[in-house]
Amino acid sequence: MAADLSEYRRREYNKKMRQKTVGFAVLAAMTISVLSACGKVSQDMEVNSNNQKVFTLKTYVQVVTTADYRVATNQNPALLNQFIFTPQTKDVYVAVLKKTGPAFSQLSWGRATLLPDNSTTAGIFTALTPTSNQKPRFKSMSYDKTDFELQATDFTKTRVSFEPAKFRWESDSKSLPADLENYWVAFYDSQGNYALRVIEQKSVSGNETVSVGEINAYETFVSALLITQQVSTVNRFDKPVTRTQVLELFSPLFFEAINYAYPPNQVDRFNVKEPQFKFNRKVENDLLAIMALYVTDKKEALNYIDSRRQALPLPDNAIVILRNTIARALAAPPLVQSPTGP
Repeated sequence: MAADLSEYRRREYNKKMRQKTVGFAVLAAMTISVLSACGKVSQDMEVNSNNQKVFTLKTYVQVVTTADYRVATNQNPALLNQFIFTPQTKDVYVAVLKKTGPAFSQLSWGRATLLPDNSTTAGIFTALTPTSNQKPRFKSMSYDKTDFELQATDFTKTRVSFEPAKFRWESDSKSLPADLENYWVAFYDSQGNYALRVIEQKSVSGNETVSVGEINAYETFVSALLITQQVSTVNRFDKPVTRTQVLELFSPLFFEAINYAYPPNQVDRFNVKEPQFKFNRKVENDLLAIMALYVTDKKEALNYIDSRRQALPLPDNAIVILRNTIARALAAPPLVQSPTGP
């Protein structure tokens, strides 16, 4: 009898343990399912030696073949006023920056050199036609400031590499402090030609890796406006304009309509290892004058455009796009935000 009772208790114990195991498995599966429905499961951000949260930033610029560049600029001469990366740009630099007063300070830096791949034949370079789908083959070497070759990204060292399959320059910057309001990424060459992008804190918050996509002409335009407003002596803002506000007012459609030319960099001497960017051109200041009214009084912004329509350095279709954007914003109900957040 005692043996039977003992065996019965053992079976009951094993039965309960199996039920618990199944329960835990079901709970784990439900948890994973819920998290997956909400989006990618994020990992905790890394922490550096100073117990500061850090993240990795990835971005890229597209490279255009020399033949395609000729076709594009023939079709749209405005592109001649924008810096486009081609295989002729042999040395490419990337800097991740933060704004400290009127100047930039550096968070990470890297350089790369473009080299023909060993399998490339000379004929490929000369045989390219506007309709050819064949691209020349390249490889790249990445370096730090001491000209030491980089195999991987490191603290303050950005690895820049050419991706042959996608025909673009990619950058990988590791261990960036995660608590800054804005981050600026600059791709540029030895002559100071540049492509820029600003990244806001909300894109970084809580993310271990941030991939912001392509740095293109539109993003450079947005960045030029934001840099100009920080040094402008013409327009005064109660608080700095944000990238989100610029995107809201000056859409990609508006950008395409204005045939934008990149502003000249007004720094006295451009240093590839310590890059600075300073813009204060009339075009950007005129747009910022509209922005200053837009963020405070949208009706006044419309009145300003109508009263100065002939004086604004904008094509008629760009003015129409801009007026429609402001008119839609006026028609939209105000955004109500609770004291504790959205």
